[in-house]
Amino acid sequence: MNREFWIRYKKPAVIAAVIAVICILLAAVILNNRAPEEETDYVDISEAFRQDTALKSYEYRGDDKLLRLVYTVENDIDKTNNGFKVTSVKLHDYRAESNMLTLYATVLSESYIVNGDTIELENASIVPKAYIFTADTDLSAISNPADYDIAKLINSPVEIIQAKDGSYYKPSVEDFCITPVTREEIKGLADKILTYDSSELTEMQKEHFDETLKSNNYTITRTYKESAVTKYKISNK
Repeated sequence: MNREFWIRYKKPAVIAAVIAVICILLAAVILNNRAPEEETDYVDISEAFRQDTALKSYEYRGDDKLLRLVYTVENDIDKTNNGFKVTSVKLHDYRAESNMLTLYATVLSESYIVNGDTIELENASIVPKAYIFTADTDLSAISNPADYDIAKLINSPVEIIQAKDGSYYKPSVEDFCITPVTREEIKGLADKILTYDSSELTEMQKEHFDETLKSNNYTITRTYKESAVTKYKISNK
């Protein structure tokens, strides 16, 4: 009776236990022999920001002076002491009348804050805007306003009118698609802005984000989300 009990119940249990022990030992050997994971040399750039030596916001380096004007103005908006901005601009049109110049654009803007070796996307927006500048000369007498010394406009008072949210969006865009002095409707401009495919800006933004980091000798080592917030680990490798 005892022998039958052993064969029927105990023996299979002992065999199963032995197999389990062998599996555990094999797993331990495999883990011990695995190459250790490479530790990323993260860099803390918080101190660099405090010393004003950290990476700067995206800088437009193209030849279009009017585009450069919009980028420069955007970088001066909502400056942060512990972060930077990356901006992409689609300039739809411009009008010069008397001593006033208005630029009509759609702008994708992202603000990032820095905490140790982590960059966090703080906020982002895509907004149509009108930028109104006042010059010290009659711009309408210049064949191309871009030939004017744009540097003189950067520090001049500038009014920025942007599209409103919700049901006010369309009429607010239509309201600022007018000439700067005579305030006449610019035919077709509102429709051009309202039907603009912003995917162009999205692709442009990816390039500008990479350029901003590379120009400051930083690279993204890991991208992840935390409580729906996009964060990036950075390294100076």
